[in-house]
Amino acid sequence: MLIKLGVGERISLNGLLNTYRGELGGVHKIFKILDKTSFSAKELKEINFKQQSNQSVSWDIKKDHLKKIELEENEVAIINGLLLDKNGKKEFTPSDRFLISVAEKIGFDFGLEEKAK
Repeated sequence: MLIKLGVGERISLNGLLNTYRGELGGVHKIFKILDKTSFSAKELKEINFKQQSNQSVSWDIKKDHLKKIELEENEVAIINGLLLDKNGKKEFTPSDRFLISVAEKIGFDFGLEEKAK
């Protein structure tokens, strides 16, 4: 699956991927996805990326760009699983707008919570 992600979406997805807990093989798969979504030093400089002391980040939105990322079917399944886990724990907030955008782009089934009731 080919998707295009902006800077905020990639940051949010990387944060979600880093919540993974499981077997070594799963961590290896997470690293494969992170390799695709991470930022090069050149890219960080181009977007004027800054990390604040309180761990918040900022970048020049005018320089935001979409990166094409090819995800394998099993990688999409991993991301969906992490989204389902976060959803099941009711951990989403309005500040997760970039992560919700990623979910839309990979075809996350937002109706699952209705089926579970």
